Amino acid sequence: MNLHVQMETLVQQPLWAARPRPDTGFSWPRVILVDGLDECDVEPRQRSRDGRKRGTGRTKDDDQLEILQVLHQATLDPFFPFRVIIASRPERVFREFFTPEGGQTLVASILDLHEDYSADEDIALFLRAKFAEIQRRYHLSPSWCPQDAISTLVGKASGQFIYAATVVRFIKDSGRIGDPQTLLYLVLQMGINNSASRLPFAQIDALYSHVLRSSPNPALAGLWIWFISRQGLCVSSCRINQLLQTVDGEAAYLLGNLHSLVKIPPPYDFTTPYDLYHKSLLDFLTDPERSGDLCVKHWQPEEFVVSRYLDAWCSESFPCNMPPLA
Repeated sequence: MNLHVQMETLVQQPLWAARPRPDTGFSWPRVILVDGLDECDVEPRQRSRDGRKRGTGRTKDDDQLEILQVLHQATLDPFFPFRVIIASRPERVFREFFTPEGGQTLVASILDLHEDYSADEDIALFLRAKFAEIQRRYHLSPSWCPQDAISTLVGKASGQFIYAATVVRFIKDSGRIGDPQTLLYLVLQMGINNSASRLPFAQIDALYSHVLRSSPNPALAGLWIWFISRQGLCVSSCRINQLLQTVDGEAAYLLGNLHSLVKIPPPYDFTTPYDLYHKSLLDFLTDPERSGDLCVKHWQPEEFVVSRYLDAWCSESFPCNMPPLA
């Protein structure tokens, strides 16, 4: 069942049947908000019964464009009672859909938050509040944070809240690497090379690179992060550990210094999944221009996961309900 049929069958037809009569005084809510549509990814390729991969040939852009088309078509229905607001980064498929060439009519109004909004003041406020929390938590003197640290970090953030949030988690949760003041100085002194300075995410990439290299095996940690990202929130960290660990404690060994990048449940929690704090970490890891030697190349994850499945299958304690091959 394609997406257009799903929209008509599961959404529009029930709305037609349930539309309120004028004399009831009932009215529908007026807005549907779709947030993060740019993070909608193509479904993993499926395997047929003979074990061969079945690829649809579709891309992430194809899926996102279809969703946009379906939502737009729905809004043209006079019985569809909602306005649709879509929040997204201005990726190519969204720019082309909302600002068509050749004088075509715009399908919607566009509000660019970067035109009139500067995040610098909000990022500075966020950093001051979080640094005050860190000072109280670790009983630090007021001088632990240099006077120009906030303005320096705001400049490095370049309007990206994810940079500021990652810095705070790195300083607060990386006790294995150093004390908060040492970690703050590490971030302040963190430089980028001349070629990387031209990239739009140079500062967050430098931070991601530094944190990942604090793992005893950054390359293997990157493969773990890739696999975690593919499982979503449906597989517990315990199950993932059962599959990926070659020895007990390997998860803590690899990911122990990466709490600023990955939500890691405590060791006694057997139900909570791993999760990435932000999708940009996976974007970084899979882009060789950004991650360099830390890049997870397209062929590595499948080789890694298959080898782990085979190792687990051959072991005497092969666990049930293993995560599916991504």
